[in-house]
Amino acid sequence: MSKWYLILCLALTSICLQAQPPQGRGARMGGGNRQGPPPGMGQRGETGKAEEQFRLDSFPEIPGITLAQRADIGIVLTGEQKDIFKYVREKHKLMDKDRQSPGRSEKEKEKTQKNIAAIDGKIRKRIGKSDRKIRKILSDEQYRVFLEKRKDFLFVRVNPPGFRPPENRRPGERQGGGNPGFRQ
Repeated sequence: MSKWYLILCLALTSICLQAQPPQGRGARMGGGNRQGPPPGMGQRGETGKAEEQFRLDSFPEIPGITLAQRADIGIVLTGEQKDIFKYVREKHKLMDKDRQSPGRSEKEKEKTQKNIAAIDGKIRKRIGKSDRKIRKILSDEQYRVFLEKRKDFLFVRVNPPGFRPPENRRPGERQGGGNPGFRQ
């Protein structure tokens, strides 16, 4: 009798332990050891950081625009904003590197300035690409109005779940400097 009781207790204990989610760092609902980010966290780039996500926050009035046109423009401009944000991040890394090493040679400083100018060129090229796509979507008059109001399109960076903004800033509050069409 005690032999069967011992076997039964061991079997029930092992079943209960297997049914528990993993404990400790990185435990997720449902357990398991999934690869990639949790749902809703965005895709991870080569650096392992979550890819930035943006939402078009302000869409100025363009006469006669349809919902389909509005959606297409939103997609184009949001993609543009993501790319520009990546370029600006690269540019800031170069500028920080330049500032943190004051004893660099003139040749190294010129190389950094050329790289920064190349990034500025990429940004202009990306904006031109978006403008050509939007030109195909809109009529002549709508496109003229779009160009006049292009700076009025504002974006909000969508923070991943669990993100807490710094204490001195509220979510959605505008940051100083940088791209005037960007709000964090």
